[in-house]
Amino acid sequence: INDVVEANDCGLILVGSSESNDFDVVGSHGSYDYWVIKIDNMGHLHWKKTYGGSDIDQAYGVVNTGNNSYLIVGQSNSINGDIKRPLGNSDAWVIHINDHGHLLWEKSFGGSQFDTALSIKKIETNKFMVVGHSRSNDSQIENKGQNDVFLFTIDTQANSGLLWQKTFGGSNIDLGYDFTQTTDGGIVIVGDTQSN
Repeated sequence: INDVVEANDCGLILVGSSESNDFDVVGSHGSYDYWVIKIDNMGHLHWKKTYGGSDIDQAYGVVNTGNNSYLIVGQSNSINGDIKRPLGNSDAWVIHINDHGHLLWEKSFGGSQFDTALSIKKIETNKFMVVGHSRSNDSQIENKGQNDVFLFTIDTQANSGLLWQKTFGGSNIDLGYDFTQTTDGGIVIVGDTQSN
């Protein structure tokens, strides 16, 4: 489990990944899958779901949309199963589920190389910001060298795509892990860098 958010009924939605296919994990797609668990406020299990394809898919962040649904971000190396339009070696993969764990839509973001999403937060009504890192240098992603911090915004609409994206970094490896929005509307991103 990598992240948790309060559900609409005061329970919890927990997200992470699992390579198992027994006991509490059912419906494995192969290798690691996004693993999402819903429990009530007493810790009783309501449901558990897996999402992904036959390769490695790992969920890192979740946000409550405020509309009886959740956005979950991570990375996917799969090109099949729940992943309908893969873009590269590894994509920042976003899924939108409802309160019962039903998949509403899924989208891949990034370019032809390795992209991942580690944190998602609501920044305004129906707009969400995602931070991770990218090694791609296409699909309008400007690569400054090796991995760059990758920041982008999306909404909850099934038919809309990327609203905005930007990369930060130097000539070496730069990774973005989390962020917060300041009261003046700015964004503070944390991560690490090997650039100078």
